Parts: sequence; structure tokens; C-alpha cells
Amino acid sequence: MKKLFATIALGLVISGAMAQDSTMMKRRPGSMHRQHDSFADLQLTADQKSQLAQLRKEQQEKMMAILTPEQKAKLAKQKAARKAAFADGQAKRSEHLKKALKLTDEQADKMKSLNDSFRQQASVIRANKELAAEQQRAQLKKLAADHRSEINAMLTPAQQDTLRQMRQRQHPKKTVR
Repeated sequence: MKKLFATIALGLVISGAMAQDSTMMKRRPGSMHRQHDSFADLQLTADQKSQLAQLRKEQQEKMMAILTPEQKAKLAKQKAARKAAFADGQAKRSEHLKKALKLTDEQADKMKSLNDSFRQQASVIRANKELAAEQQRAQLKKLAADHRSEINAMLTPAQQDTLRQMRQRQHPKKTVR
């Protein structure tokens, strides 16, 4: 009888843990990182955000110190594989966009160059550790707005409409710019 109750109790604990509210974690828009709702709603000061960032950095360093050279190499391989998969996905998306918008070769080349430039500038902003998180976010937001303007400037009005419709289908709850 005790084993039965212990089994039932264990099952309830496990099912309760698995059925936790999925709203505890959410994606930050435009990011692959997740954060807890509790942190998003706390309205942290810049100093608190800085302290949290420092703790994350220290934690990352400590975790890397624990790994063996083989594990670090495996981690580096996984990172390279993700980069390659991302590049492959980018190429597929570019080809799809070229067909959907009926871009000329010149427009496709210009879009690729604009996108590459955008990614490079964004990585420079993200790598600048002297900027506060809010400053980085503001600079990235401005960079994205400028990038959208440059893309729209090279497209015909019909292509702009098609792109706007594609974005609307992809993100129906967002206001498409």
C-alpha cells in the first residue's frame, strides 16, 4: 500500500512539474533568448540590469572553466553547425524572397549586400560592451528602421506591397511597417 501511494505521489509530482504554466517563459521579440516574465515585469533599473548581465557573464565563464577541452571542442562544433544551418536558411529565404517579390538580379544582389551590412553592423553594436542594454536596443532599433527604409527604397511599389503582405502573414499580430 505504501508503494502504491509513493508511486501515485511521485506521478503527481512529475506530472505537475511537466504541466507548469508555459507562460513562465517567453521569447523576447526578435531574439532567440528566453526570459522569465517575472524579470520582464520588474522594471529593473539600469544598474540592476548591469549587475544581472555581469552575473550571467561570470556564470558563463565558470561553466566554461568546468568543461574539458573535448567538451569545449564539441561545443564549438555545435556552434559552427548552427552557423552553417543559419547560413543555409538565409540562402533559402533569400531565394524564396527573390521569387515571391520577382526581384531582378540587381535587386537581389543589392538586398543581399544590405542584409550582410545590417548583420555586420548589428553584431558590432551587440559586441560593444561599453553600451548599456537600453542603448544597444535603441541603436539596434534605429539600425533596423534604417535597413527597412533602404530595402523599401530599392523595391517597386508593387514589391513593397507584396513584402508588406508577406510580413503580415508571417506576423499577424504585429503592425507591419
